[in-house]
Amino acid sequence: MSGVRGRTLLAVCAALFAVGVATSTCSSSKPDPAPRPVLQLWGDLKPIVSVKELMRDMLDPASDYVFDSVGTVISKKGGVVERQPRTDEDWEKIRIGAVTLAEGVYLLKIPRPFAPPGDENNSTGPDPARSTRVRTPPTSTCRSSWSTVASSAQMPMCGSLTGCPP
Repeated sequence: MSGVRGRTLLAVCAALFAVGVATSTCSSSKPDPAPRPVLQLWGDLKPIVSVKELMRDMLDPASDYVFDSVGTVISKKGGVVERQPRTDEDWEKIRIGAVTLAEGVYLLKIPRPFAPPGDENNSTGPDPARSTRVRTPPTSTCRSSWSTVASSAQMPMCGSLTGCPP
């Protein structure tokens, strides 16, 4: 009896397996859900200031919080003063500067005039003896490469934020 029973059980299992395979391959799969539309909260961004004003009024002062936070001052009398962040207020200034720099890099990606109207460029350019490489300003033809440069400048700043004390 066990031989007949075993063969019957095997036949039933094989039939159930075949039905399962047939229904899984013949059934229609669920269609992929439609992609979510990208929400634009602000719409197109319109620049208010030129690159020169953005650098002078926002990015340069913010960089002072970060880059001037540590240093050594040697007086004429021979005294040495080490400058470093010691208080929570000092660390907060560094954090504010770093966040402003990291977010300000994205503002440089928005097409805007390089100088305010009426501003004459009377600079002679970089001193060749001090500079080995000169970056050209972004133009419509090299906008993507400028965005790459701006993004690469932002990444080290974002990483430094995680190392700051709370």
